[in-house]
Order: sequence, then C-alpha cells, then structure tokens
Amino acid sequence: MRGGAATEAVWVRAQARGLSVHPMSPVFLYAQDPGDYPALSPGRAEELRSLHRAFAGLVGLDADRPPALVLRLSHDAAPARVRSRRRASEPARARRRRAEDGAGAAR
Repeated sequence: MRGGAATEAVWVRAQARGLSVHPMSPVFLYAQDPGDYPALSPGRAEELRSLHRAFAGLVGLDADRPPALVLRLSHDAAPARVRSRRRASEPARARRRRAEDGAGAAR
C-alpha cells in the first residue's frame, strides 16, 4: 500500500516538473525466492537471478523491501496529447476557459 502511494507521489511530482514517466518492471522483480526464477523463465533462470543481483546492487535494494515498481523518467520535447480523464480543479478549469476564449478571439 505504501509502495503504491509513494509511486503515485513520484509520478505526479515528476509530471508536474515536465518529466515523462514510463513504468518499467523487469520480470526478475517478481521473484520472491530462488525457486521463482525457473517459474518466470525456465530457460533463463540463471540469467534472471544474475540480473536481479546486479540491479539490486546498482540501486541499493534491501532484500526485505522489494520495489513496488520501477519508473523511467525522461524529458519529453512534445507536450502530452492525451488529456487526463479526471475532473480538473476549479482554478485549472478557469485557466482552460481563459485560454480557449483567448484562442477563439484570435481567429
């Protein structure tokens, strides 16, 4: 539960700062114990185990606190083309109306 809330907070803050957020969870993160690697990919169990160890060392993961999700943050030169389906706050709706009114007046 806390992992999801933390993920959401990072995601929202990153987007507010103009970053694009891409969820990326490598399959080895689903392994909770050594027997899980063969179940995830029978032919690549050792490779998954090795990648998991390397990733954990790189990002400083504790064995008892697995990540909820891995996010890649990047700069996006183009603005988002898809609007949120959530209802905007009143100040946001007012800004949008002013922007739309200004665009209509310029035509």
